[in-house]
Amino acid sequence: MNTTDLAAAYQRLIAAAQAISDGTPLDADQRADVDWTLCHIALSDHILTQAARQVRSDRPETTGKIVVDNQPAMDPAAIVAMTAVTIHQDRIAAVRQHANSLIAELDQTPDQTAHARLTLRFHDKTGQHVGDTDMTWADLIELRTHQHIPAHATRLASYLPAARANE
Repeated sequence: MNTTDLAAAYQRLIAAAQAISDGTPLDADQRADVDWTLCHIALSDHILTQAARQVRSDRPETTGKIVVDNQPAMDPAAIVAMTAVTIHQDRIAAVRQHANSLIAELDQTPDQTAHARLTLRFHDKTGQHVGDTDMTWADLIELRTHQHIPAHATRLASYLPAARANE
């Protein structure tokens, strides 16, 4: 699979996260959102990397039965636990590491697996199940590339003083 756009999306996200420091003037809610976002992305990338391995394995017994469940990446206890044992730079490093693992796995994924069907199981920030949707693997990666990661990057960038001055 072509991962050029996904890698660029992660570069923008990581640049926005790195521009935020301990000295960046953020209120408690904004700081908590930055922490939550970085933990959420690292955890969800781990889930997607596991799913990519399953898609790539193309075992007949899994065809059509792949479920990508984002609950572990939305679990408040998991986010709190990760935040408690890391600092901001550690969370950025985790995002980078997990993004690199996902991209490496996708780089090895044959294009013909793009049409593999899966169920995406959504949970909200409280960890509650809010719905499922069926899609292809390519659609999920497209969603991550052009919506999910860019939206998080934009929100993180909005916390920077220069961005707030332009509002």
